[in-house]
Amino acid sequence: TDANIYQIWTDVNGLKSSDPSIIQNSQVIKTISYDAAQEVAAMGAKILHPFCIKPCKEKEIPIKVKNTYQLDDHNTTIQSVSDIPENTIYCISNQVNVSVIKVESLDMWNNYGFVYDIFSKFKDFNIDVNIINTSQFDITTTTDELDKDKLVNLKKKLEEDYQVEIIDKCNIVSIVGENIKKYNKINTIMQAVLEFDIKLTSYSSNDMTLSFVVDKKNVTNLINKLHSVIFPFQSFKLDKNIWWKKLLNQEGPEECKYIYNTEIIDQKIKNLLSMNSIDRVYYAMKANNNSDILNKVYQSGLGFETVTLDEIYYLENNFKSISSKINLLYTPNFAKIEDFKTVFNNKFNNFEIKVIVDNINLLIDFPEVFKDKQIGLRLDLDYGFGHCSKVVTQGQDSKFGMTPDDIINNINIFEENNIKITGLHSHMGSGINDYNHWVNNLVLLKNVYLKLPSNINNIEWIDIGGGFGLGDNINFELLNLELSKIKSTLDNVEIFIEPGRYIVAESGIIWGKVTQTKYKNNTKFIGTNIGMTDIMRPVLYSSIHPVYFKENDNKEIATIVGPICESGDVLVKNLEVPKNIKPNDSVVIADTGAYGIVMASNYNNRRLPGQEII
Repeated sequence: TDANIYQIWTDVNGLKSSDPSIIQNSQVIKTISYDAAQEVAAMGAKILHPFCIKPCKEKEIPIKVKNTYQLDDHNTTIQSVSDIPENTIYCISNQVNVSVIKVESLDMWNNYGFVYDIFSKFKDFNIDVNIINTSQFDITTTTDELDKDKLVNLKKKLEEDYQVEIIDKCNIVSIVGENIKKYNKINTIMQAVLEFDIKLTSYSSNDMTLSFVVDKKNVTNLINKLHSVIFPFQSFKLDKNIWWKKLLNQEGPEECKYIYNTEIIDQKIKNLLSMNSIDRVYYAMKANNNSDILNKVYQSGLGFETVTLDEIYYLENNFKSISSKINLLYTPNFAKIEDFKTVFNNKFNNFEIKVIVDNINLLIDFPEVFKDKQIGLRLDLDYGFGHCSKVVTQGQDSKFGMTPDDIINNINIFEENNIKITGLHSHMGSGINDYNHWVNNLVLLKNVYLKLPSNINNIEWIDIGGGFGLGDNINFELLNLELSKIKSTLDNVEIFIEPGRYIVAESGIIWGKVTQTKYKNNTKFIGTNIGMTDIMRPVLYSSIHPVYFKENDNKEIATIVGPICESGDVLVKNLEVPKNIKPNDSVVIADTGAYGIVMASNYNNRRLPGQEII
């Protein structure tokens, strides 16, 4: 009764988020309540017996699991926990060698005593039960009884009054936590299990377990699927030849900064220009408006895609000494009608501007602005893709584009105002790697082109958008081949693309430093001087950027955060990082050349990061 702590010395550091023989990156549970630990033990964990927890719970003696072969502080502590978050998930347990017994009868309906009748027979044969589910006409339960003869005899006895089915060689996979009904990923979990043949689903009365009974052969896949949903794990392999690797061995800078390597930009542009099916590449300047990068893009012969009048003015100021014409696309969305008037009426001497309209109501409400003009139309072909709903730019929920029917149903607007359609544009989204999507996009645009009446159809170009994914995952050779085939069926129509992010994303990094580290409950946090004000994509799009520290062989899981006073200021969750990361160590966030500095803000009165070109 006077003990301060009860230690269990074994061959592991403690309870883990799942069976490490199945999940290699399973995480040690740092702190867990007595009740939850008892549940985990009962649901399959072999480290401790449920009964050993009870006396410690009664005396409020913390239980510490210690590893005899690895003396460190990465252990599980079982104790009274007063500040448990409302939707804490501790682990995914695995109970093996289970049989499912399903007992059915129409006579169960409104019949008193049938539950007693059934389970008294279980008692007669000394067969235990785990999960029990009932409906109006059946009872389904599980048992870990291994004696097949006993199960056969039980089945025969039950079949005197009921239909009985026994399914053996099953496992119970259970999600164990606190207040599971409030867990914010329940919908995602249920979607994840749809592909599996679930024999039985059970939600415990104590709100601590959600269990799925599956055939033994499906267990590994199910646990991996659930673990990836509940404990998303990130691991980034560092290329030993990466141009910025030496920064990791230095002390990080006092204030984070963007660094760009223009050789990467050169290679990306070269990949795009290798496609002879593409007549013009437009750089989306919203991706990065650094003057040195804009000059690099211009010198490569690319045009610029702009979405605001301010971007056109910015380019005009940047290239005011240029004598030759620069090709621009102007693709605004819900802009003021005055902006269209300015673009049509101002003399931007350095630019040849193609204006794209994405809302038929602009032409209906302001026909005089577009009268006698040549315009492109941005179409929504209901063919959108992306890693996040916020980057999908077509479909019912997207604010971009007009439908083909909008054009056909308003032919009179074009005819009466002598508005000529010179181009068609469609942009699907972001992070696309399958070249077939651009091929399909062109096919859909071609179909619209062929349906346009000749008196308004002055199509000179078709823009198939961008959204090119990062890395070397796109087969440009096949893309070029397929686009060329379609292009050969079009009369003197040019093909445009606008892959802004692809050109610059991998050229840029943010270099910063570690400020603090701490453990809270079961999470290790590593704080940095890089915040959501410096890189908005993680909080805005749930984007995951590779994050790197100085390497060593010992690893652990941590959540990397910034210094901004917002709960959303998280760079990446559950990242495998080297152990013993210390304040002032360097940290590099990669693939930040696009939508990085252009989205940065002064929130919390922070200064914008500096920028360097190498």
